[in-house]
Amino acid sequence: MTPVELATAVLEAAGDAFAERGLDSSVLPAATTVERSRNPDHGDYSSPIALRLAERVDLDPRDLAGAIAAKLGSVSGVKCVDVVGRGFLNVRLEPAAIGAIAGIVIARERHYGHGSSLRGEKINLEFVSADPAGPVRLGHARCAVVGDCLARILRAAGAEATCEHFTSESDPAATELGAMLRAVALGRQTSDDDCDGEYIARIAGNLVRANPGASDLPREQAIRLFREEGYRAMLAETAGSIERLRVHIDVWYSERTLHDSGAVDRALAGLRASGHLVDVDGAALLRTGDGDDRGDRVLVRPNGEKTSLAAAAAYHLSKRERGFSSVLCMLGANTPADVRRRRTLVAGIGNGSDAAPTMLTVASVTTFAAGTAAGTATGTAERTPAGVPVGVGRRPQGTLTLDELVREAGVDTVRYFLARSPVGAPLTLDAEVVTRQVPENPAFAVRFAAARCAAVSRNARAVGVRLGERYDTGLLSDEMELELLRTLGDFPGTVATAAKCREPYRIARYLEALAEVCHNFHDAHSMLPKGDEPVTASMRSRLWLNAATRIVLANGLGLLGVTASEQI
Repeated sequence: MTPVELATAVLEAAGDAFAERGLDSSVLPAATTVERSRNPDHGDYSSPIALRLAERVDLDPRDLAGAIAAKLGSVSGVKCVDVVGRGFLNVRLEPAAIGAIAGIVIARERHYGHGSSLRGEKINLEFVSADPAGPVRLGHARCAVVGDCLARILRAAGAEATCEHFTSESDPAATELGAMLRAVALGRQTSDDDCDGEYIARIAGNLVRANPGASDLPREQAIRLFREEGYRAMLAETAGSIERLRVHIDVWYSERTLHDSGAVDRALAGLRASGHLVDVDGAALLRTGDGDDRGDRVLVRPNGEKTSLAAAAAYHLSKRERGFSSVLCMLGANTPADVRRRRTLVAGIGNGSDAAPTMLTVASVTTFAAGTAAGTATGTAERTPAGVPVGVGRRPQGTLTLDELVREAGVDTVRYFLARSPVGAPLTLDAEVVTRQVPENPAFAVRFAAARCAAVSRNARAVGVRLGERYDTGLLSDEMELELLRTLGDFPGTVATAAKCREPYRIARYLEALAEVCHNFHDAHSMLPKGDEPVTASMRSRLWLNAATRIVLANGLGLLGVTASEQI
C-alpha cells in the first residue's frame, strides 16, 4: 500500500464515518495526504484529517478521529490505527502491505512517480533568454538546467509544459555586437581583460570567410551584416551548448515577429489603458506604482523608437494569447527592481493576478576548475595556481565556460549539481570535488546506488536467478527493508510536491536520502546464493525490492535529466 493509496483509504474512512453519524459530507476535501511518522514507534504514517474537519462539524477532534479510526482499521493491509494527541491518526500497516510497494513500482516501471495533480494546466517556462555575447555562462546554464528539470517534473505531474527562449535581435546590444565584430574583423585587438576575446575573434573570422568583402562595406551596412550574421552564429552556438547539456527548447520566440505583427503596439495600448504608461518629456515610461520616478523605465523614446522593454510587454501578452494558464520566468541574479518591473509589466497588460508570472530568481554560480582556487560571481573560474585569488568583475581570459566544465565533470554531474540546490541559493562548483567518486559526493552516491542495483540484477541473471511472476511481500519485514519500501512509496508525493512548489531540488534531495537507505540495505542483506546455496524466498523478495529501487532511482534521475548508468 503506497502513501497515495493509504490517503485514499483515510478519506474513504472519513466519508463512511460522516455517513454513519449523519454529518455534512460537503466539508470533506476532494483529496488528502498522509505523512511518514518520524518515530517508527508511532506507526508508519499519520493523518491530521480529524483535526481539520472536527470544527466544521462541531465535534471534538478525538471523537471524530475515533470514528474514522474504527472505519480505517477494517481496511485490508492496515494493522492498527491509534488516536493520539488532540486527534491525530497514527496508522501502522501490515508488513505485507508495505512489502507490496516493490511490486507496485515494478508494475508501473517508468511511469511510477507520475501523477495527475496538474492535469489540465498549460505552463510556459522561459529561461536562458539572454543576448548571446559569448560562451554560455554558468549562471545561464543553471537557469537552463533548473528550467528543463522543472518542465520534466511538471509533465510528470500531468501538466503540459512548454520551454521557451526569447531572442532579442532588435535590442541595442545586438547592434553593439555587430560593431564589435566589425571592429575585430578590421584588425582591432580585444583588450587583455576581455574575457571572450578569442570567442569574438573566432566568430568574426568565420563571418569574414563566409562573407568576403564584408569588412569593406560602408560602416552602417557592415554593422548590420555583422549584427545579423553574428547574432545568428552566436545563437546557434548557445543552442548547441544547452543541447549538449540535454536541455531542449520547444520554442525559439523572435522579438522581430512581435514588431512585425503589431503585437508591440497592442501591448503599449493595453499598458496605457490600464494606467501603467505615463508620458514624460515626450517619452512613454512604465510606471512601477511605487511613487518613485526612478522606478519608471522607458518603453518608447522621444523619437518614437520602441525599447526592448516594450517588446517584453508584447512577449508576455503573447503568452496569454497562446492560452497558457501559468507562466514561469527563470531570471538570473537580477535586482528586485527588475523583478518588480516584470510583474508590473504583465499586470499592466491585463493578465490579472491569477495569471501573473512566477519569477524564479536564480542565484549566481561560482566554479573552480580542477587545480584552481577561486571563481567569479558570474559563474566562472580562472585557471590560476592554487591559492591565487581572482577578482570579481569582468571575466579575464582563460575562464571556465559551460562547455569546459562539461568536458571536465561530465553532463550528468554538471546537471545534478546545478539542480540539487534551491534556485535562490548561491552555488559553488569545484570541478575537482564534484568529479570525485566518493560517498560524500551526492551525485556519485545516487548514481552509484542505481548502478549497484543494476549490478545485483545483472549478477542474478548470470547465475540463472529470475524475479518470477510474484514474491512473498510478507518476507520484507525487517526495519531496514521496511524503511527502503517506505522511501520508495514517498516518490510520487515528492514529485507532486516538487511540481506544486516549482522546486526541482526536492527530487535530488529525495534521491540522496533514497541512495543512503539503499546502500544500507545492500550492505546488510544478501540477495544472491553463495556456492551451492539454494535461492530462498527471502532472497527473491529482496531481488524484487532491489529492482524496484533501481526503477525509482532511474525515474528520479530522469526527472533531473541525468542518466542512471548500468555501471560507473
